[in-house]
Formats: sequence, structure tokens, C-alpha cells
Amino acid sequence: MTKDIFSSRLREALDKSGLTQAQLGAAAGCGQEDISRYLQGRIPGGDRLILIAKALGTTAEALVGEGAEPVEVIREAFRRANYDQAMAEMRKIRKSLEELRNITKSVAKLEAILGRNAGIRAPKKPVRRGRAPAKPKQPQ
Repeated sequence: MTKDIFSSRLREALDKSGLTQAQLGAAAGCGQEDISRYLQGRIPGGDRLILIAKALGTTAEALVGEGAEPVEVIREAFRRANYDQAMAEMRKIRKSLEELRNITKSVAKLEAILGRNAGIRAPKKPVRRGRAPAKPKQPQ
């Protein structure tokens, strides 16, 4: 299985390099916890895989294994990247919705204040200003 091949080759390369998990994580732009997960079988995304390979002085292909199914590795990397991207978008949407709720509450408060203090009511229909649209000519 690809995960087993990757984790065992990562362990071998890490042992040969003499780096600690924390040092490898720092060199690859992640934490020691991430390296630990990779050693337990999780496969990093494409960019992280390349950074780890460079830090260990090898290639991503050597870590994944020639006999491994590269399509599976690529699929997992894209799945993770898409998931991370989707979660980031979800956080942005949640933040925007919260801001919209706050704005709506503020508008409701302002309407209540204006309505009570000045006797102003919001019009039910929009007030039309300017000229009315021309009526179409009827054919003769």
C-alpha cells in the first residue's frame, strides 16, 4: 500500500539524514506534529512532499516509491488541497454572514430609533422620481 511505502521510506530517509522530526518540519514549513503524522501513514500534499524530499536530500518519487500508485498519491494530495481550500472559503463565508447579521441588527436598531424619535416610517413601495417611461406606440 502507498501509505506504508511512503511512511517506511520517510523513516529511512529521516534516519539517514540525522535530522529530528522538528528540524525536518522546520525545513519543510510544517510542525513536528505533521512529520509524526506522515511517519504514521498520512501522505502530505504535493508541495509539502517536495519540500520534505528536498530537506532530506532525495526526491518525492523516491519517498513515494517507484512501485507505488502515483495516481493515488496525487488524488490524496488534491483531495486534501481541495478540502483545505473549501474550508478556507467556508470560514470566509461564515465571517461574511456574521458581518451581515451585525449590519442587519444595526440597521434594525437605527430604524427603530429613527421611527420612534422622528415619526418616520420606511416607505412600503419605492418612491419614483423623474419621468414616467414612454408608452409604446400602437401600430396604425
